[in-house]
Amino acid sequence: MATNLIALEFDTAEIRVVVAQSQARRMQVRAAFALALNEDDDDERISEKLKQALNANGVSRGEAIVAVPRAEVEIREITVPPAPDNELPNLVRFKSKADFATVTDNWSIDFLPLSGNETTEREVLAAALPNEVSERFASICQASGIKLESIVLRPFATLDLLSESMQQRELNLVADPNGNQIDLTLLNNGSPILTRTIRADVQGNLDGVDKILSLEIKRTLAAAQKRLGNRKLTKVVVTGAESKFGKLSKPILDSLECDTDFIDPFDRVELRKAKPEMPEKYASLIGCLIRSSKKQPFALDFLNAKKAVVEKTDNRRTIIIGSSIAALFLCSVFVCWSILSKQKKSIKDKNARLAQLKTENKGEGTKGGKSVEQIIGEVSKVDAWITSTPNWLDELEATSRATLDADRAVVDKFFGRVAKDRTTISMQFRLKEMSTSTDLENALANRPYELTRGGTTVNKKSKEYPVSTDLDLEIQRDEFKTRKRMDAIARSSLYGEPFPIDSTADEESAEQQ
Repeated sequence: MATNLIALEFDTAEIRVVVAQSQARRMQVRAAFALALNEDDDDERISEKLKQALNANGVSRGEAIVAVPRAEVEIREITVPPAPDNELPNLVRFKSKADFATVTDNWSIDFLPLSGNETTEREVLAAALPNEVSERFASICQASGIKLESIVLRPFATLDLLSESMQQRELNLVADPNGNQIDLTLLNNGSPILTRTIRADVQGNLDGVDKILSLEIKRTLAAAQKRLGNRKLTKVVVTGAESKFGKLSKPILDSLECDTDFIDPFDRVELRKAKPEMPEKYASLIGCLIRSSKKQPFALDFLNAKKAVVEKTDNRRTIIIGSSIAALFLCSVFVCWSILSKQKKSIKDKNARLAQLKTENKGEGTKGGKSVEQIIGEVSKVDAWITSTPNWLDELEATSRATLDADRAVVDKFFGRVAKDRTTISMQFRLKEMSTSTDLENALANRPYELTRGGTTVNKKSKEYPVSTDLDLEIQRDEFKTRKRMDAIARSSLYGEPFPIDSTADEESAEQQ
């Protein structure tokens, strides 16, 4: 897309304007003209004239560059301590406030490094422009429908026109005639080191200008003698047509023993229209446009003064590591949170189950409404009854073994009974003789049984078993429980039957121990 570039130079008598169109680093000058100013023209009137002139040339908006003369700017060579390039802008600004006579915080300050590096003292060419001047130019451009992009120093802008003609390893001087004055800029190895403006009317007859020019060139060389040493001037370049300024060549050659070149500013660009009067006045403006079309920064730009650059560190590695740590931390937090949530839910469920079991233990909400203590009490009674009840088959077997053989006694009756606090067996025998009764009682006592009642009668009609005896035997509870427990242990070890736990027996056993 084509961009409109407008170069301006404000004078007390006129405004010089060059309008160009830049596209893909190719520039074409559309118009170059001067607007005459009256003494009573204020900034509003100047803006209106400029806007009308631009519209007449088909330009309603664009980017503006203003070239200011040497007289509008304070320039001084200053020395600052050793410092890196990035710290130089702040040092120059601080030192300029002390070295310049009128510079304050409201001035724009830019500079050109001349010599030195970060390990030695550095010499710079500092230039300062009041902010009021910058604000005025910006206001006029805005009112004219264009945007101010740069404010440059006119002598340095002229150098952009001649950059291709200068030899880097030579000492050259550029003479830029501009109405009633000439800008003299000294270049050492292609870099400007000194610029001056002298009074000399070059608009009409050039008689006497050659002598003035030769003398001022010598003064310029003398001012830079300390920096140049014994180096001799190689060439003087005059930014004007040789047809007009050619007569200056011989005096300069005779006085300074150096070559003289003449360059017409409009020979360096493509111009659509005819050249304006006094084309040499437009050298700095065309130089501005050439540099701007190349997208190169100006040597001095008061609107975009050099500033310390904040170095951007590459934090990608730190960010990646930090992100990884953060992601790992978040994952750990999520896992811990998940585990903790599951544990909390499990605890909550178990507490709910525990509360339900406690409620059931109290007999609430259950069938029958009995508590665990009540059920255990009832079961204990059943266990006590089972424990206290003998196995009558075992007792019958034991009694049979204890009873005398059939030749001596016959059992007619065996009756077992369990009372609240007693377990008894009633037996009836027939004996062959009376003495057998005593033997029988002794045999049954080994069980042991306690004989509680006994009685013997004789039936003479019975020849084989004439003696009848009745016996009531009481089983001892303690002995019965111990015997029953030992029988259960024996059955458990022999047949793998479950061993019943008798809490009552355990307590009694513990008391005995």
